[in-house]
Amino acid sequence: MKCAIHQATYLPSLHLFHKMAQVDKFVILDDCNISKSNHYYNKNRIKTPQGEQWLTVPIKSHTCNLQECEIANNKWKTHLKTIFYNYKKTPYFIDYFKYFEKIYKKDFKYLKDLNIELILLLKNLFQIKTPIFFSSNLNIISLKNKRNIDIVKKLDCDHYLSGIGAKDYNNKEMFHKNNIILEYQEFKYPIYNQIYGKFIPNLSAIDYLFNKKGWIC
Repeated sequence: MKCAIHQATYLPSLHLFHKMAQVDKFVILDDCNISKSNHYYNKNRIKTPQGEQWLTVPIKSHTCNLQECEIANNKWKTHLKTIFYNYKKTPYFIDYFKYFEKIYKKDFKYLKDLNIELILLLKNLFQIKTPIFFSSNLNIISLKNKRNIDIVKKLDCDHYLSGIGAKDYNNKEMFHKNNIILEYQEFKYPIYNQIYGKFIPNLSAIDYLFNKKGWIC
């Protein structure tokens, strides 16, 4: 059984959903510490006629646990209008925008709750069937490599699919000693038709969703 783990980030890019679709069990890391160095917890990029634009959710602290990270104010709700004006001419906007509208009209106190609702919505719209688990429900207190290993074992898996960005700090020997196969995600960002000229990769997955129906896998 293959497992993957990923942080609960805001409007994630396609690589998260590609990883999710490749495994038997997917864990959303919703109780980790955040910092300014990993800014994707509360922001991501979309495409506009002027090029890429960041959508940022204001938060009260950049040095806290994601479980306790509070949204600072409701300015993030203007993202809905920004998404509307920049994607209303895309081929599949009418099919999908209504689902995001429901989420953006809700009130959220904590960033993780907003992020998780958006991740689960995109999962469903991409028709990915992989079961989802939350790290906060697994009662695992270990850290870093040991924590990932303990999560994999807790879910009765023996195969861990890691993002390529973790290659520098994954301890291969530790995974081997615990009889867990360590594999790295191989994901080549697809080139598809975007509006507004030159193609920009690695945007939020909503860019792919509104421009190209269906899933990449």
